Amino acid sequence: MQPALAAQDALEQTVLAVFADHAIGAVQAGPTTSSVSFTRGSHTGVARYSSDWFALDVALPGNSGRLPSNRRLWSLLEKNRTLAGAKFLIPAGPLTLVARAEFPLADIGSGDIDELRSRTASACTAIATAIATAMGATSLPAEPVLSSGDRGLDESGAWLQERLSETGWQCRAGTGNRLLIDLEVPGSFHQAVIDQRPDAICMFVDALEVEMPTDAACRRALAIFLLRCAGASRMVSAVMASHDDGPRFQILLSPVAQPPLLSHALSSMNVVCRLGAGEADLLSQDRALALAYLALQKPAGRQ
Repeated sequence: MQPALAAQDALEQTVLAVFADHAIGAVQAGPTTSSVSFTRGSHTGVARYSSDWFALDVALPGNSGRLPSNRRLWSLLEKNRTLAGAKFLIPAGPLTLVARAEFPLADIGSGDIDELRSRTASACTAIATAIATAMGATSLPAEPVLSSGDRGLDESGAWLQERLSETGWQCRAGTGNRLLIDLEVPGSFHQAVIDQRPDAICMFVDALEVEMPTDAACRRALAIFLLRCAGASRMVSAVMASHDDGPRFQILLSPVAQPPLLSHALSSMNVVCRLGAGEADLLSQDRALALAYLALQKPAGRQ
């Protein structure tokens, strides 16, 4: 067996073992060595992984072949704001609402089973929390441990600017504990704000340069578009911060996140801004365009 295939096979066996250890549910290996399917209560899902990334998806209950309501879509965007380690999104293809937990694998050393187990356990907890949140539960599972990209670190948030300097991105001080980084999006200006909190690093960028739409079709098209952007971007959540602040793209990280993970987060933020630069504004302001966009959305199970 080729070394790469041997490593992939070992990863699959480890993932299956970790799922069994953490009672994720009935697990069945996929047709390739890059996925496993599973059940958790009444929910089914799939875990997909490569040599550098792991994503755990669980589909939320459907809408009988109809587009989700504005209320549900914006409720998920509001819930995304406080979810750590998971997010609600719409993946590529037919419109399906999904809860996803994901984490990097590339920085895990060969044979470091303990770290893989730790991150997989956190992903399982994050998915359970997301599902419970989506169902409106008042008592939630324990919050997942945010991935730091490195174990056993106890650096304080005061060193965040030094860690960011190692990523190659140029940052400058903002108000309070915030740091600012200008992203590289051709034709438009997007600025990532990095907020140092006691329990997390919150990285975000405004998704709109215009005011929030009031038209129902524009609001629905915008919400779907933002959730699809999150589905196409690693780490990035689409969130509704507040009525005044409007929608944002956001990443929550451990307060001890190290340069490799910070760099990946900033690159992901840059990618999502390139995906959504201008389009979100147009959908917010142009009702005819919003209606045309909605007409293209086909819920799962609808022919």
